[in-house]
Order: sequence, then C-alpha cells, then structure tokens
Amino acid sequence: MAEYDNTAFLELLRDHLSDIQALCGNDWESVGRQIRLILGEYVNADHESSDRLMEDLFNLLLTTRARDLVEEFSAARRRTKNVAASGAEIERPGFETEARKAGFETAVNVSEWLPEPGDFQYRSVQVFFATDRKATNEDNLNNYFGAARDRLSYGAVRVSIPDRHKTGQVERPFAWFPESPTRHVALVDIVQSQPRQFIGDLRNTLRSTRSQKVLIFVHGYRVSFADAARTIAQMCFDLNFTGIPFLYSWPSKGSFLNYTRDEANAAWTRENFIKTINMLAELTGPVEQHLLAHSMGNRVIFHGLQFLNASSRFKQVILAAPDEDASTLESQIDRFLGRAERHTLYASSRDYALRASKWVHGEPRGGQIGVVGLDSIDASAVDFSRFGHSYFHDQRALLADIFLLVEHGHPPDQRPFIRRAPNGSNWFFQP
Repeated sequence: MAEYDNTAFLELLRDHLSDIQALCGNDWESVGRQIRLILGEYVNADHESSDRLMEDLFNLLLTTRARDLVEEFSAARRRTKNVAASGAEIERPGFETEARKAGFETAVNVSEWLPEPGDFQYRSVQVFFATDRKATNEDNLNNYFGAARDRLSYGAVRVSIPDRHKTGQVERPFAWFPESPTRHVALVDIVQSQPRQFIGDLRNTLRSTRSQKVLIFVHGYRVSFADAARTIAQMCFDLNFTGIPFLYSWPSKGSFLNYTRDEANAAWTRENFIKTINMLAELTGPVEQHLLAHSMGNRVIFHGLQFLNASSRFKQVILAAPDEDASTLESQIDRFLGRAERHTLYASSRDYALRASKWVHGEPRGGQIGVVGLDSIDASAVDFSRFGHSYFHDQRALLADIFLLVEHGHPPDQRPFIRRAPNGSNWFFQP
C-alpha cells in the first residue's frame, strides 16, 4: 500500500469517525482503543510496517458493525490510487515524503478523539454460527433470534468476557438488572452473512488463528440462541481454545414447559444440521473439526451424522450428558463410529435433568449410564451444582479433560483424572 493510499484511508477514517462510533455501539470503547494502539505504532513505523499496520486497521474495522462503511473505504482507496497513478503528481520528487507526513498528522488527529489506551474491561470471543431460528431483528441482542423455525442463516456473534471472569461461570446480571459487557458474559454484536461470504470469512479467520481447529457446539433443550452463544464463548475462553468456536443453534423454545416441542424441533432440524456440516467440509487444508453436543443436542448429531457426506469427518466427537435413549444409542452406534478418530461420552447418575427425562420416557438416558462402544466416562464424582446437567462447561476439572481431548487428542488412560471402571469397558472421573 503506497503512502498516498495510507493517507487517503486515514483521511476517510477521520471524516467518518462519528459514523463508525455510532455503528459500533457498545463495543466502541474496545474498538477505539485498538485503533488508537495501531495508530500509535503507525506514526513511528517504517514504510513496510506502516503498510502492515494499515492492513491491520482495515481488517479490524471489517470485524465490526461498520464493515459496510469500511468496504466503501476500500473502494474509495482504489479510486484514489487510480486517480493518483494516472496523473503526474505521484512522480513528483518528495511526493511520498509529503504524503507520509500528512498521514502522520491525520493519525495524530484521529487519535485525539479515541479512548485512552489501557487495560480493557472485557475481552471478546467471536463465535461463528449457523441457525434455523427465525430472526426477530430486535435491538436487544438476547432476543435477536427467536424460537420459531426458519431457513438456515449464517453469521458471527461476539461475546464479552469480563476481566473478572471466573473459570466455569457465565456471569449474568441479577434478576431484572441491566447487563454490561464489563461485568457479564454478554452478546455485543451479531453480523449475518450470505453462505459464500460466511465460508470466506471463516477461512480468513482460520488463517489468522494459532491453530487450524474448529469446535462445533450443538446445544440442548430449553436453550436460547443467546444462552448457547454465551456458553460456547465462555467454554472456549476457559479452555484457551486456539481455534474457532462455532455454534449450531436449532429452534429450542427455551422453556421448561416446552420439552415435547423441543423434541419435535430437534428432529426437524436434522436436514439443516447435515447441510451445515457438509458446508463446513468445504474448509480445505489441515483443518481439525471437533463436534460437541449437550443434552438434547445429541439427538441432532446422532441422527445427523449417519447421513453426512463422506468428506465430513471429525477429530473428536463429544457427547455431553446426552438426552437420548441409552439402548438406542448402543444398538445404533455403528452407524456413526467411523465419523471421528475418537468418540467420548460424559455421563452422570446425579444428573437430575436426565432423571426427569427418564421419568418421561420410561428408559434410562445415555447421559445417565453411559454406552458401551464409546469412551464413556462416568462424571458422577464431580462436585455438581444446581441440576448437575451443565457440568461439561461449569466444572474446572471437566474443562481440563475436554482441553486434553480437543487440543492433544489424548485417550482416557493418558488423562490425569480418568480411571478404568471395574467393568473394564467404561471409565470414571476421579478429580
């Protein structure tokens, strides 16, 4: 990028700073600080570094709600470059030096209007998603996607993790008090995109991550889109996951009283789940895909994995507290065993939510007793809270075990808290 191009971009940034701030909304403080840090480096950079920093700035702005405006910047930059290149001005001696000086002055001018650098009050996790929930388009991001069925849509949601976050917790406001990204795990931005752009964004983000990994999460019964996004963001943050969090959200009603409706929707969503996973198979290269399902979400993947394209394979498939008939899982397990290098099931006899499900269905659930043929791990010894159903993401020891699975692929006998069960076929957790 030539100096006149950098300067033109900075001048456009200066002229539209208030528009960018308005579009970023609650996330402006964090974005503004990052812009200021980049501009601070820019004024002391050499020619090569200044180009890199402007690209960093451009890519940062592309991740915000101001993306459309920034893309207009890009078009304007190209026009500026073409006009300059077509005239004699660019060949005048000293032009680059003057352009560079003008760029520095503009950068300093923009910095004066940005938040002071310092410790961020929260960090954010970007979660890519696919969902067949109907969008409500409400301003309240907690209600942006409802519980009605719709065609598949794609995008990315950014979730705040406050500085005082504690491992295993999803910090939420008490009762009716307002949420704040500096104190709570909260949705700060949702951007929808078309399938082709979505895959392109996913590929570009993968290139910038420390590892070529995607962790796909399928939530369970009585879970809203916002709750599911908060869960996978908190979990990936606590795992220090170096890849991309991905959420598949089906239209759960999010209510205790709608269990049978959630069962119907978990069955209905199967074809959309298959379509999504087959689309992710287009991510060429050495990309590791891991699949994690919780509770009723296991029904989605259990019945969907059997019909995937041959190219859709996973490194790890993790079934956490599956709300599926244990006998059905065991009798049909051969239908999907070849889809991953390792299949792990976490179960607990102290899972009160699954006790209720057993009472409804009359048969034990896979998340209560485990299944022969998988790496079934009895997690009953974990110090549970509440209903004992969300232990996979709110207990530090379980998070550490999943970390060893996803990051290193360790089998049960190489993980510190896992012991062989007396029956010789399953395992149990001993924290």
